[in-house]
Amino acid sequence: MGRTNRAEIPTRARDLSQSKDLKDAITQFFKNFKAANNARVTSYWVKENVANAEDHSYSGVAGLEFEYTTPNSRKPKFGKVVLKIPSLAPVPHEKLSTFQEIFDREVHFYKTILPKLYQLGQCKPFAPQLYAFTEAKALVLENLKTDGFKPTDHINFLDLDACTKCLELLAMYHALGYKYLQSVNKNDPNWLLIKLSPMGKPNMNIINEFIRMVNPYLVPQLYEEIRRLQNKLQTTEEFSNQNSCSLH
Repeated sequence: MGRTNRAEIPTRARDLSQSKDLKDAITQFFKNFKAANNARVTSYWVKENVANAEDHSYSGVAGLEFEYTTPNSRKPKFGKVVLKIPSLAPVPHEKLSTFQEIFDREVHFYKTILPKLYQLGQCKPFAPQLYAFTEAKALVLENLKTDGFKPTDHINFLDLDACTKCLELLAMYHALGYKYLQSVNKNDPNWLLIKLSPMGKPNMNIINEFIRMVNPYLVPQLYEEIRRLQNKLQTTEEFSNQNSCSLH
C-alpha cells in the first residue's frame, strides 16, 4: 500500500480496503499515539495483512509503519507496530464468547509468558508494553528497540533485533492459531505457564512444538528466530553467572 500524506490520514484510515476492525485499530492507534507523544503523523502504510487461510473472517495481523514529527524535532521519525486483530469481520453471535476468551488468553500470554523469556540473566525485570484497544480489539506491540523493552547492564549479549522479530512472528502465529487454542486445556488459563520450568526459564522446545502444530508455514522462519533467541539467552546466562547476577 502506498503512503498517504498527513491531511488524508483520518479518511485513509476509514477507506482502507481491509476489514472494519483493521480500520478501527489503525484509527485508534493513531489517536492514542498522537495524544501520548504530542506527535503529527505525516505518512503511513500497511506492510502486511495476514488472515487465517481456512477462514478469513476470524483472525489476522497487520504491520503498520509510519513517519511522524514532534514539537522538539522537525526531522521525521519512523515508527513500526504490529496490529493484532482477533476478528477481521463480524463474528456470529454464538462465536462471540469464544473469541473474547481467545483474545483474553493472548493478552495473558503477552503479559506473563514473554516477560519470563527476558528475565533470564538480568537483575531487573522488563516486559513489552501492551495496548489492548477494547473498541477495536487490537493488540499492539511497540518496536522493542525504541519503546517497551529497557535493557540493563546485564543483558549486553541479548539480540533485541532477534527478540523483536520473534515477537512479531509470535503475534502472527497467535492470529492464525485460534482453532488450536480452543482445543488445548480450555479450563486452565495457565496451561502454557505450566510448561515452563520452576526457575522461570523458557522451554523453547515446548513453545516451538506448539507453534508447529498451529501453523506449519511459519515454522522454518520462526524456528530460526527462536534458535537465535535461545542462543542469546544461553549466552546471557553464562555472562550473568560470571558476573554474579541473580537469576529470576
